[in-house]
Amino acid sequence: MQRRSLRLTTLDDLASEANRVCQSAANGRVQSSGNWSPAQVLWHVGKLIELSVDGFPFCYRRGPVWAMRLLRWISWHALIALAFRPGFRNPPYAAVLEPDPALSLADGAAFLRHQLERIRRGERMTHACSVDGAYTHDEWVYIHLRHAELHLSFLVIENEPDSENRHDRR
Repeated sequence: MQRRSLRLTTLDDLASEANRVCQSAANGRVQSSGNWSPAQVLWHVGKLIELSVDGFPFCYRRGPVWAMRLLRWISWHALIALAFRPGFRNPPYAAVLEPDPALSLADGAAFLRHQLERIRRGERMTHACSVDGAYTHDEWVYIHLRHAELHLSFLVIENEPDSENRHDRR
């Protein structure tokens, strides 16, 4: 099964896509082409948002700090694309990002909705990234949208013509 292609431009797009996944999953029309259920994907996306608001309890070990800063300076978008590629597995010290396999769809979706609501209420994502330092709130929004695109792309909605997929890349 192939992944789907989607492009999220706002956090409202993310919320809409999460709702669409939930509705489709409730009707038995979502297949995962990855390792996680829809519930796990939604929770995981929400967890990264939570950490960007509240702070990270770990720091990824990614080589020399100067190399990451240089890559960030040369091409920040390339750095984000490198970070959010299929097949990446979190190391054991980042286990806080791993969803419970028994998580219900309702709980995964509620967790993501709660994190998005925090942002809507004005909480800012200002904590240092677990990779290469501080980001602005707007940079965090960009990061979360790319992260969500990656994980949601593994959730294929059955019987959905491309013309109905509002977030498809054209």
